[in-house]
Amino acid sequence: LLANGLLLFAASLIPFATAFAGEAHWNATVPVAAYGLVMLVVSLAFANLRRCAARCAPDAAAATAHRREMRKSLLFAAVFLCGCVAAHFEPRAALLGYAGVLLVSAWFRRRRPAG
Repeated sequence: LLANGLLLFAASLIPFATAFAGEAHWNATVPVAAYGLVMLVVSLAFANLRRCAARCAPDAAAATAHRREMRKSLLFAAVFLCGCVAAHFEPRAALLGYAGVLLVSAWFRRRRPAG
């Protein structure tokens, strides 16, 4: 329950970070880094939720699926962390990394078997 609440709180910060970066037209250092920081927290909260779900899974197959999703979330968190650092040097490079997370996430979804 606590992991779900943490994820919901982190997700509630996304509109504020998006509006902050949008006001700067997505090319200022601090707003792009703040957006990446919020997305980093969301990714870590989602990984924590998946970890808790894997621990409480009814069978080994479900636990394995949750752990796989947790690893993906940690990978995305690492990209967002790198984007936060890159935003201080070149905000557009950070935005490319953030877009890369979206593309890789869509690619993972397309590879998921039906059923």
